[in-house]
Amino acid sequence: MAEKGINFRATAGYVTDPATDTYSLGEAYPTTRGGVTFGWATNKTAQSRDRSAGLVRLGGIVFHTNGASTTTFRVDLPSAGTYRIRLAAGDTAAAQAQRILIKDNTTTLATLAASTPANQWMDATGVVRTSYSDWTSNNASVDLTFSTTTLILECGDAGGSGSNATSLSHFQFESVGDSTPPTLTGSITVTGTTDTTISISHPAGSDNVAVTSYEYSTNGGTSYTDSASTATTRTFTGLTAGTSYALRVRAKDAAGNVSSALSLTQSTGPTLSSGAFSSVGTTTATISANTTGLSNGSVYFLRRSGGSAASAATIKATGESQTASASNPQSRAMTGFSAGSSDNYVDIVQAGTGGADSNVISVGPFSTASGGGATSVTFTGPTSGTVGVASTNFTVGANGTITGTVTVTPAATGGGSFSPTSVNISSGTPTATFTYTPASSGLKSLSVTNNGGLANEGPIAFTANAAGAGTITSEPLRRNNGTLAGAVSLNWISALNVSTGALVVTKTSVTANASSVFSINDAALVQGTTYRLVWEEAGGQAGTARATAV
Repeated sequence: MAEKGINFRATAGYVTDPATDTYSLGEAYPTTRGGVTFGWATNKTAQSRDRSAGLVRLGGIVFHTNGASTTTFRVDLPSAGTYRIRLAAGDTAAAQAQRILIKDNTTTLATLAASTPANQWMDATGVVRTSYSDWTSNNASVDLTFSTTTLILECGDAGGSGSNATSLSHFQFESVGDSTPPTLTGSITVTGTTDTTISISHPAGSDNVAVTSYEYSTNGGTSYTDSASTATTRTFTGLTAGTSYALRVRAKDAAGNVSSALSLTQSTGPTLSSGAFSSVGTTTATISANTTGLSNGSVYFLRRSGGSAASAATIKATGESQTASASNPQSRAMTGFSAGSSDNYVDIVQAGTGGADSNVISVGPFSTASGGGATSVTFTGPTSGTVGVASTNFTVGANGTITGTVTVTPAATGGGSFSPTSVNISSGTPTATFTYTPASSGLKSLSVTNNGGLANEGPIAFTANAAGAGTITSEPLRRNNGTLAGAVSLNWISALNVSTGALVVTKTSVTANASSVFSINDAALVQGTTYRLVWEEAGGQAGTARATAV
């Protein structure tokens, strides 16, 4: 920028300012005049003076009395950078003790101090010029670099004599070229890759004025793109999968100076595609995808239920992995899905050799079968009853969720009838009941069948008692050597009253079932009485047991 000057006085038209100058009459900041915004911390019009109209730039002053305080004059620079500063501090009418600090906002860049007799002026280097012509011809400038746009002249000497003053007659600034390049040290860090992107971070640069942006290259510095930003992160997009790139980054300042470049070679990852699921069970599924990176690193699979796809870092940290195979598809049999869910997903990423990740793809949603599907019919109910009398309820159900409707039909060895003769169960009606009416006394075997292809529980051993008579159903029979008798025929069996030892009844031609259990019914048996049973098998083996009549 061309030079800008500010002349200090009390009257606007007291002198004719040069074309590059404007004037200050002691107004407070912000005052804008001549394309410059400036002003004093507090209004100083009472401390402004016209001195000599013939001196043009040194024709007046605005002063601040030294002693109790200092004051500041502010100028807004058009931009940060290096500026050439000139000034004149002095008074035609009196000797003074000048003291001025030139600041970049709050940072002091130069300290000027000198005693000036009347008609002498201190310049920007602190040298006292002995006359108007001496200042005009010989005043020296100083080049100062500002990192902000706030230039401050702090005027006065708080520790000085109250009889002295610091007086500004003229101030001038102009921008000078900045030839100092920024500095950028450290290294580039890769923060992520996909098949078409590489993300990086890098240190911040420094500059004598300020770093204004960073430039980036993917071709080893043959060409650069200006980011127009001071952010220290960058994602390169539109790259080719499985390709190596020579990355460069350099810092830039407002003058166009650039730093030396940081460099790194990094490859993009392979491309994943064609994600699919198959062989879905209640908690299992086979997941697959194709890759351009055959036999390149590892493929990671991560289950999720709903939500959004996980990041590559999360998939690698918490997913299941396997070595990338030499042919597609890359398949994995997975478990742990939620049964009966329609919101199952798997996120997949491939980590190629050298740390280059692929793109992330998601497979799903897909539905798993309902968990706990029925495999058998359950069958529970009473174990005894009376001839000709309907039993209490038998209940049938299933050990899981029923698909469709299943018809269950009961049956009994030894005769009798059921009501109803068959029942239906389903997911909406998971249980049903029926009763059994025995036609004759003795031990019966009750069982169920179904038309749903399910296994059947049972049978149930049921003792049918003659009306008014007692029935004894034995525990599993064991021979004297402790072994189960099995399904055997008994030559005879006698029941003796445990309390009296008296023989109550003897039965012949009694048969135990496959579970080594038999039943006898006789009017001589008293319900609720415990009997000692003694028997002889057809093969001559003997045994004994205890049982209570019901």
